[in-house]
Amino acid sequence: MTEREPYVAVAGREVLDAIVAEAYERWDCPLPYELDVCLHCCVSESVLRRLRATPVREIGPSFLAEYYDSAHSSDWYGFAHRRTLHDEIKHFLPRHLEMISGYRPCGFDYEVALGGVDLRDPAWDKSDRDILSRWSVAFFEVCLAEYGYAPSVSNLDKGRYSDPDPPGVDSVLVMFMRRHFDLAPLLELWLRAGSLPSLLHFVEHPIMERPILADRRLTDAFYGNPEGAAVVEQWFRRPDVKAHFAERCLDVAATASAEFLEQTADCACCWSRRDQFENTFDLLTWDLEVLG
Repeated sequence: MTEREPYVAVAGREVLDAIVAEAYERWDCPLPYELDVCLHCCVSESVLRRLRATPVREIGPSFLAEYYDSAHSSDWYGFAHRRTLHDEIKHFLPRHLEMISGYRPCGFDYEVALGGVDLRDPAWDKSDRDILSRWSVAFFEVCLAEYGYAPSVSNLDKGRYSDPDPPGVDSVLVMFMRRHFDLAPLLELWLRAGSLPSLLHFVEHPIMERPILADRRLTDAFYGNPEGAAVVEQWFRRPDVKAHFAERCLDVAATASAEFLEQTADCACCWSRRDQFENTFDLLTWDLEVLG
């Protein structure tokens, strides 16, 4: 098998970096005297001292991961009405956004990233939401334009802090869904994206198989937010979405090189890309004559 190199986005990174810089300016929050972490078995006193003493821009991913992986109080997971707790979450958030932007989610996986953020909470004001909304769109756009060799492999599977791959957009959508971001602009961006990586994200991730037919539902990961899951399901079932990706599958299958189309993953039982494009086309046109 010929090893696949990642497809790298050139445009979009400058915008993403600028929004992260804006987040550092916006959430320049001092830490409270006590952090909402478990000191019994999750975070050591030495790590706690490092978190408090190190400028937030310089906190390494391993220390930040210990903070986010720690057990927290019930307030941390819900609407945290204590101002000191919001200051704590916002203090670390710019660095967390920077790490996620570099494909290091500082935790087990993207699906549980952005801990402590819940955009239903009134403590996130209009300016806060604006920054997070623009960052979500910029990050999703970069993800759509980049496709790695193994985008669905988690950091734990690879050795937790090894060089990261671009994430699959299914994990990114779950991350934003769990924190109650608006998913509609992200999905429309996916529909407008014309790059080959954006099509590979659609074809090679199991998320797209679930809601294509009206009697199938998304995986359980989406159901922390039924309203967000419904937005994704309805988008996948739209005739214009089906037609768009079906036509793109046909176009790539007809014009791509034989070497590209015959590539498979490491597992011998995995389909070639040609098979994946054909299977996706069949799923999309099962109940719709999109080309007739």
